[in-house]
Amino acid sequence: MGKIESGCCRTGDRCLLMPNRTRVEVTNIYYEDIETDSC
Repeated sequence: MGKIESGCCRTGDRCLLMPNRTRVEVTNIYYEDIETDSC
């Protein structure tokens, strides 16, 4: 679980989680308890 500090993402995007530089894939996005495709 994490949060976006800047920019945007979509379900299925691959990101770099900092500060450990861990590669992750976005599987679900929730905004105020509602699932959405992008943020």
